[in-house]
Amino acid sequence: MRKTYSPTEKARIVLELLRGESTLNEIAAKNNIHTSVLNRWKTEAIDGLPQLFENKTAKERKKAKEESDEIDNLYKQIGVLTTQLDWLKKKSGYQ
Repeated sequence: MRKTYSPTEKARIVLELLRGESTLNEIAAKNNIHTSVLNRWKTEAIDGLPQLFENKTAKERKKAKEESDEIDNLYKQIGVLTTQLDWLKKKSGYQ
């Protein structure tokens, strides 16, 4: 049966690994975890570190700008389709 670890436990173990006070094999044996799992957790932790320092307001501004651009694009499409519909109505004689 597999043991599941909480994010807090994973963080504690990876932090111990990053400190370098014990070897990978020592930490693995102490916590009864395979070394490949510890290496994966370490990689995930290191890859996720930059996200901790991202500016949240910059993210929100970027998202708001993308949404605004999408809305503008949709309004342009509505305008084109309205023009085409009016032209088709005129040509078909439908009023």
